[in-house]
Amino acid sequence: MTGEALALGSALAWSVAIILFRRSEAVSPLALNLFKNVTATLLLAATFLLMGGTFSERSWSDWLRLIVSGVLGITFADVLFFHALRRLGPARLAVVECAYAPFIVALSVLFLDESMTPAFVVGASLVVGGMLTVALPSRRHRAVEPEGQRAKTLVGVLCGAVAMAAMGGAVVLAKPAFANGSVIEVTLIRLIAGSLALLLFVLPVAERRAELNVFRPQRVWFTLAPAAFIGSYLSSVLWIGGFKYAEASVAAVLNQTTTVFTLLLARLFLAEAFTRRSLLAVALGIIGTLLVALDPSR
Repeated sequence: MTGEALALGSALAWSVAIILFRRSEAVSPLALNLFKNVTATLLLAATFLLMGGTFSERSWSDWLRLIVSGVLGITFADVLFFHALRRLGPARLAVVECAYAPFIVALSVLFLDESMTPAFVVGASLVVGGMLTVALPSRRHRAVEPEGQRAKTLVGVLCGAVAMAAMGGAVVLAKPAFANGSVIEVTLIRLIAGSLALLLFVLPVAERRAELNVFRPQRVWFTLAPAAFIGSYLSSVLWIGGFKYAEASVAAVLNQTTTVFTLLLARLFLAEAFTRRSLLAVALGIIGTLLVALDPSR
């Protein structure tokens, strides 16, 4: 039950972090990602050293898996995720996050020779249905929505979906390398790779270097610092632990409970509307995820 508990803890921690990141939008999505990655890397490095850790011997292919997984899942996916959060808000983004488990299964079919089952087709269709329910507003809502809001929502859904695909790809790619090394070590390698890639993207261009101002003490740190600790340090360790000690499909389902946690927290702390339409979207997403990840024929 260790892996299951870690996966569930990761979902709760990430949901809390999403609410805090939403309240940290005085800075750009790129700056948000920079701050959380560098902060978490420093915290994990300190934890690793205090535990007397040394890097395990592993093949070059495993090093490459972890490095590419970090760049894909932390550098690329998280920037898109923050763009989606800004456009959709936590409640609607939680529905888009339901695409995470189907993407993992789809990539497993493509790259790990797993079979495509009827349950996957039905489940993935329900998840897409939930995403469309979020992306396409009702007729009554269209009549009163601000100009450009529909395009903003569609871009947000697209960014969120691509982010989920990248995160799923990062999991499938790195899963074989998780067995060799501690949870802290594996998480640290991925974070170092993701942070370095992001810095290499920012530093050469003067306009992007302005994003480094996020590291100067400022008011937004009151929400951004705890968000980075909970969302990138604590949640990442729990997330890797879930996939290390539990079956990937089980961990993916428990990770998906972040949808429920996020909706409740968004309602409690951000007063986001919880309509019948959002309930339908969540129901479609969660049922679809369960069908995909708990398919007994896989």
